[in-house]
Amino acid sequence: QHPTAHINSSRKMKSSLDRARVSDAALRSNEFLLGSFLAGTSSGLISSLVTHPLDVIITRIQADHTKYRISQHTNIFLEFIGISKKIDISNLFAGVVPSSVGSTVSYGVYFLVYNYCKEIYHFRKEDLANANQTAHIDYIACIVSSSIAGVVSTLISQPIWMIKTRLQLQDASCIKYNGVSHCFWDIVHREGLFALFKGTVPSLFLVSGVSIHFTVYEDLKARLEAANGGQGMTATQTCAAAAA
Repeated sequence: QHPTAHINSSRKMKSSLDRARVSDAALRSNEFLLGSFLAGTSSGLISSLVTHPLDVIITRIQADHTKYRISQHTNIFLEFIGISKKIDISNLFAGVVPSSVGSTVSYGVYFLVYNYCKEIYHFRKEDLANANQTAHIDYIACIVSSSIAGVVSTLISQPIWMIKTRLQLQDASCIKYNGVSHCFWDIVHREGLFALFKGTVPSLFLVSGVSIHFTVYEDLKARLEAANGGQGMTATQTCAAAAA
């Protein structure tokens, strides 16, 4: 066979292998991002349903401190019990639908965008082949990724949180809502479409806290995985890193 033909054949084979590798990497990336979105939505839904009564009580205290506070020197646990007795049980789940939807959307979008940005910035540079089995974290890329994810999820979910808060506070207001759709259209009719985005600016400032949290989490995750020989974190370690 002519040398030129052999070289061309080798180049074609190499090109085919490269395309196959790229296709396989893209497939794994899409599967990973889909898994991130589903993990975020499920965790957001579960956490919202479990903690919603506490969220209602906290919102009531913030909205009308004098009405719901029991005393100036009571135990915080007893205070929560006292407030819950003052509020009808059904009202403890006021706004549970938009709250659940908001958490589901917010967490899902956040984890999707966050992990997508990590892949773009090649955020995590692992080198488990060396003796120490360390994982190096690009802190700047981590902060940028979490900040972008926080901004995107906040802008998307802010109208949902606005509706949720209005439903939670409706018994202290002269306006009574029949549900999520009624609340939505009433706000738009009375205050305009942009009223759904009230509080967006303060919410965007809170993104910085989430960015710090995720940076610390990723650092602890890398250290714990390295300590485990690159085998990943246990459930206990995951909870501990997330709580930190």
